[in-house]
Amino acid sequence: MEDWRDAEPGLVQALYAREQERWRRDLGWDTEGSWAIVEEGRTLGHVPGWILRDDDGTVLGWTFYVLHEGELQIGGLTADRAVDLRQLLDRVLDSPEASLAASMSGFIFPAVPSLVSALGRRRFIVRQSLYLSTPLPADEPAGAAPQTAFRLRPFGERDMLGAVRLLAAAYEGEPGAQCFAPRGRLEEWVRYVRQLIETPACGTFQRSASLVAEDPATLRLAGLVLCTRLSAETAHVAQLVVGQHARRQGLGDALLARASVESSVAGATRMTLMVDEGNTRALALYARHHFTQVSAFAFGRRRVQVRHGMPLPSSRRIAV
Repeated sequence: MEDWRDAEPGLVQALYAREQERWRRDLGWDTEGSWAIVEEGRTLGHVPGWILRDDDGTVLGWTFYVLHEGELQIGGLTADRAVDLRQLLDRVLDSPEASLAASMSGFIFPAVPSLVSALGRRRFIVRQSLYLSTPLPADEPAGAAPQTAFRLRPFGERDMLGAVRLLAAAYEGEPGAQCFAPRGRLEEWVRYVRQLIETPACGTFQRSASLVAEDPATLRLAGLVLCTRLSAETAHVAQLVVGQHARRQGLGDALLARASVESSVAGATRMTLMVDEGNTRALALYARHHFTQVSAFAFGRRRVQVRHGMPLPSSRRIAV
């Protein structure tokens, strides 16, 4: 086991290239920009990680992670065998950063199914985020979107506060929300939305397909859809929420249909999204729009004891 910050650059680039190809092949997701951010953090020493090799030097697996505001976030954990996954995970849990963490989490695209059991054996509570996809017709007219009493318009900077409040209220008490805002705080939702808009962690922000719905009488935000572009072919619904007061009025259908049209006009040929496995209401909505599951992500989280008197340093958040 070696510290990946000491590894030769050519080896690390080969690891990135393999993962980049896997994400593109299985998810239609171009992660080149995200790996560039990870590499910057690795070379500067801010992003720790480990590479596991066998006796002849062959790479068996690798991982990286960061400590951010008291939470150790595992950004990647890749190996072909369960025994190697467990070794890598144990090294992360034994790291100096882990000793300072109040909680640990990982939102990971598994290379093998045994990742879920490896996390579970280390007392992580694991949920699946289903990765769904649907083709986008090239000739769908803009007028095909369902009608709604709410006014749909493009998302803008002035909608940031309303969007954050809407997300926080809509996800309150939902276990699947911990991967976006671990403690449910407004500042965590602000950081999350900023990350969607300003970084390539979830693709490039697609402003033309990102919309808000407002009540024409009160101008109160009733719902929103935020979209990104994962590749030239793939548009992605990063968030779709409808406020409690506006549900069961067809607003989710209208937002999703309009975002699909705008993404198609911009050249995308398919649309993807992720949804927590227990969100039956959202799964029913996506089934109506012909989304089907093509893969899944694993989200694991566990609480840990913090040594009395030890500080909780923060570092730059990196998500892949």
